[in-house]
Order: sequence, then structure tokens, then C-alpha cells
Amino acid sequence: GILSGTSVEKVLFLGGLGSEVELFEQDAVAADLTARFNCVPVFLGAELKDKYYKGFCKQFLWPLMHYILPMSPASQGRYSKVNWQGYLAANKRFADKVVEVLNVD
Repeated sequence: GILSGTSVEKVLFLGGLGSEVELFEQDAVAADLTARFNCVPVFLGAELKDKYYKGFCKQFLWPLMHYILPMSPASQGRYSKVNWQGYLAANKRFADKVVEVLNVD
């Protein structure tokens, strides 16, 4: 944990994985990662992950954060409504997992 004054705080890491995990293995993988590393995985699936990360994050947010404005000639029409919807869906899954983890009684 992390020291906070005189108490120790538990830290959980929550995020997506770099590789795909079959549906029937997800519970076991999640339990193992949580037990061994305090990591809570969010399983997005290949299609959603592609829209979220390769689509919206890499094609729209990265250029925006590096001074290539979406409507400039250098942007090459990067905005995609489908990727935006994927980005929203992925972030909803992350938020739902945070709520699930924090609401354990």
C-alpha cells in the first residue's frame, strides 16, 4: 500500500489488458491479477478496443494533444463517430468497473 500519515492505504490498479482473454477465462484471470498484483482488468474485446484505442485515442486525441487540430489540413479527417461511440462505450466499462470495485460491502 501507500503510506498516508500513520495508516496504510490499499491501492488498486484498474485498466485494460494488452491481450485478449477468452470469455470463459476472464473470471479466473481477473481473480489472479487482483490477488497477485491488485490489478482489476476491464475486458473490452478486440472490436471495442480497436475503436477506443486505435480509433479514437490514437487517431483523434493524440493529434489533438500534440497541436494538430481536428479541422486543420494536417488532421486528415481523423474524427469518426463510430470510434467516438467506441470511446464512450469503453469508458463506460471502465467507470462501471470502478463503481463495482468501490461498492463491495
